[in-house]
Amino acid sequence: MFVEGSSIVNSNSGSAQAIKEAFRALLRTTPYDAITVNDISAAAFVSKKTFYKYFESKQDAVHAIYRDDFIQPVHDIRAYLEVDNSPSVISLMLEKNYATLYANRDIYLNLVKNYGWEKFVELRIASAQETNKEIYACRGVKGLELEYAAYFVAAASAMVDLRWIREGFKETPQEMAALYARWILCRFDHLDE
Repeated sequence: MFVEGSSIVNSNSGSAQAIKEAFRALLRTTPYDAITVNDISAAAFVSKKTFYKYFESKQDAVHAIYRDDFIQPVHDIRAYLEVDNSPSVISLMLEKNYATLYANRDIYLNLVKNYGWEKFVELRIASAQETNKEIYACRGVKGLELEYAAYFVAAASAMVDLRWIREGFKETPQEMAALYARWILCRFDHLDE
């Protein structure tokens, strides 16, 4: 299961970026379970030792790619949202996340199919749950309620994303962002009262 900051060292260094980009390229053409650390290292022009300097495993590299695509942009935008918490900014953030997922749909279809949908959902929940805890904690939610609320919203959004992926991305990123805002983000509304 994903733990924030599980990479051994900063996964945003030049070599780590090269590894993630090489892994992304391989995921576009090769099933996840057929890709080895040797394949990723060779494609990134680094040694296997360098791979393990930045990532504990192939799964850890998947987590880093996911964080780059979805978690870091949310943190970046949240810094802005503290100034402007308007629905239009939140909608833009959601559209960006869904547009990223759509733009990388071949990678995420591969992961759901070959990494396993259960592992994808676990990754999605664990990653989003930490961000949700931060959001809820800022609004005064504590203890057991904080744990369950963060998990509930993370699990709901993970299942929505999984369905969208499995059904072949039929809806546009804008439609998905609107659904998310209407049915999942509304769970935060009562905290502002």
